[in-house]
Amino acid sequence: MSLRFTPVTLRLTILLISLATLVIFPSFGEKGKATCHLTERKIKQKLEEIRIDLQEGDLEEAEKLIEEVLCAKPNEINAIYFKGMVFFLKGKCEKAIDLFDTVIKRRERFPEAKLYRGICLMKLGLYDKALDDIRRYELLRVKSPLGYAFHFQILWAMKSYDEAIRVLDKGIDLTRDKNLRSLKISALIQLQRLKEAKELMRELEMIERRELESDKGDIMVDLAWYSFLIGDPTSMKRYIKLACERKRFSESSRDLLKYLKLLADGKTLQAFSELKSYKGDDPRIYYLRGILALSLLAVSLRESTPQVKEDFKIVLANLAHSSFQKACELEPTNLIYERACSPRGNKGTPSEEKRKADEKAGSKEKKS
Repeated sequence: MSLRFTPVTLRLTILLISLATLVIFPSFGEKGKATCHLTERKIKQKLEEIRIDLQEGDLEEAEKLIEEVLCAKPNEINAIYFKGMVFFLKGKCEKAIDLFDTVIKRRERFPEAKLYRGICLMKLGLYDKALDDIRRYELLRVKSPLGYAFHFQILWAMKSYDEAIRVLDKGIDLTRDKNLRSLKISALIQLQRLKEAKELMRELEMIERRELESDKGDIMVDLAWYSFLIGDPTSMKRYIKLACERKRFSESSRDLLKYLKLLADGKTLQAFSELKSYKGDDPRIYYLRGILALSLLAVSLRESTPQVKEDFKIVLANLAHSSFQKACELEPTNLIYERACSPRGNKGTPSEEKRKADEKAGSKEKKS
């Protein structure tokens, strides 16, 4: 199974690139003759420009600058690492891994190369190798939330749910990171441990409220989404209001907030109408579209059914199915989306299924 970023881990990845401190490592054994000339000062300047281009998603400009640096200094380890990052951000994991391998062979203590190699291995489904890299990264960057986030994601994909949550708990204790708390809430809701999820939601809300100077609204949007999932419209409206007081959002959070606000305002048809044209890559929005399509289908089934409405019902059913499938494709390990995509539809959580299996086994013993 190929893993993709969740909205939270994607935010953390972008944050890591934006906060990365550029370290100019010494080059080892220049192989090949330089064909361009750049001073060390100019190389350092260009490397900083590359970092900014990667942060802003300008991969074409980053590639151009990387080639200029490598032309002047073929074994510049930072340029090789950044070239790997370009392939990583393009989704070309095999090529990225080759470059990260080169970096690590020359500089064992290059934590970011280990991290992104681990993420690439995770995306290729090589979980054991990925875990090794992620754990090495955690040892070198104890205070970085991204290592714990991807450590969690790998264990979750391996269905080691309890261990995955323990990793998040450790990361939260060491980093006090809000995004890790948000990930844990999502995990608890997926496992239907709603009481714990609600307690953590209140805790995260208080943390956000104390940060009066913060203008980032992603966490409040997360909380509004979790309230929608657990069927708590009152809390959803409160979190939407708090989110609207903030100014900065990731693109996916801004889109999700718009649709949730329409729902909170009772404009379900308008929300559905706008959702039909959504082409982004946030699995939450596709799942929301599927839910609204099913809701409208349920309403139409209770009404009269002339042929024109029959056609409309078929369109709604197909849209719900394709929306759930897209959510599963974008976040295949999410248990809520998995249940929506399952032919059974109402497949229980791992804990529920175990309980039912135990009950069944117990009843057999009693009969015997």
